[in-house]
Amino acid sequence: MSETTLGVDELVDPETLEGLDGRELAELFKRLEQMRRRTEGALAVVIGEVNQRGVYRSDGHSSVNAWCRALGRWSDAECRDRIRTANLIASGDRFRAAVTSGEIGVAQSHELGRVFANPRCGGQLVDVAGVMVDNATKLSHHEYRITVRRWEMLADMDGAHKTAEEAHEGRRAGIAEVGEEIHLHGRGGLAQGAVMVEIFERFCDAEFTADWDATVARYGDAACYSLMPRPDAQRRFDAMYAIFERAAATDPDATGAIPLVNFMIDVPTIKAYLDGLGDGLGDDGVPADPRQRRCETVSGIRVPPADVVAAMIWGQVRRVVIDSAGVVINMGRRQRLFRGNAREAVLLQSSRCVIAGCATPIHRCQADHLNEWSRHGRTDGKNGGPVCGRHNRLKNSGYRVHRDQHGFWHTYRPDGTEIC
Repeated sequence: MSETTLGVDELVDPETLEGLDGRELAELFKRLEQMRRRTEGALAVVIGEVNQRGVYRSDGHSSVNAWCRALGRWSDAECRDRIRTANLIASGDRFRAAVTSGEIGVAQSHELGRVFANPRCGGQLVDVAGVMVDNATKLSHHEYRITVRRWEMLADMDGAHKTAEEAHEGRRAGIAEVGEEIHLHGRGGLAQGAVMVEIFERFCDAEFTADWDATVARYGDAACYSLMPRPDAQRRFDAMYAIFERAAATDPDATGAIPLVNFMIDVPTIKAYLDGLGDGLGDDGVPADPRQRRCETVSGIRVPPADVVAAMIWGQVRRVVIDSAGVVINMGRRQRLFRGNAREAVLLQSSRCVIAGCATPIHRCQADHLNEWSRHGRTDGKNGGPVCGRHNRLKNSGYRVHRDQHGFWHTYRPDGTEIC
């Protein structure tokens, strides 16, 4: 299908869409997405012009935010995101070109606009514009969001530490009866939260495994996720209840087992923290690619360097060696033999299944060979990646995943075309 085959107005005709095959619909989707990006970019340019000239006052509006709400019938969140994007593209030519040309997605530009609005480190974002735009074109939104927020934390270590302290001091939790329901609520710091997430997800996995085993026992080879007896939301609530049940069955004076939570931090980040720095630069003064800087759990929960360094004092430390593309190539041992190092090295490559569009977290993924073992693929970090069970089976139909020399993931159809 050529770019001139369809106009946007024709999409209201169901017969037109029915005449397109899957590949043509995918191409149409990408074309419309590009139009959406450029339209959003143009809106940001107009908003920036209105704000700079103050023309919103001509209709009695007190701000460009009010002007946008009135003319666009936008929500406050829509106004905020687009005004931030307008400020972002006014900061430099690289961001302006990337947003207005549709080179980067709308959600990615909003994430950059949010960081640019950070008064403590937003001005430094211009120094890494090239790196940020390049990553935006190659990473999934989930991985890109982790990358951008990683940079923000490392560029503003003092602010991140202060925010973490405030979150910890403001921690709270409660259980309330609301009508015929029980509502659980809580908030606190990331360090404690990371441990709680690890425990919660293990109980969720136990509930998922129980459902899946029951489904396989009942349906055999026809088993699929849609036939499972509980939806994911119900399993997660039941997992929470199981945690309470387990706690009730334990002697209050008993010492609980310490959960294993992996924090990942690189040497330059440790050094920058100890030296009191937080400028987002590499050792040579060149803006660092935030993909090569880590200070988080394996699932991507950001943890302030101060908390990770503190954990290093009382916890166990493992050496993990990565190459220039961020691929784990070697893992050291702790004081005792650590089983499954090879598997963990593979799962550290991403926080989710690496197949394009998949949101399965790594704790539900398999350490899979990119080049199959049956085709002489080696069992090492460079030839591995986390892949969920469904997509692992799909690979048998000819789909394949590849990591390029820069560490970016690509998924290919059986005919060799890339899903992007």
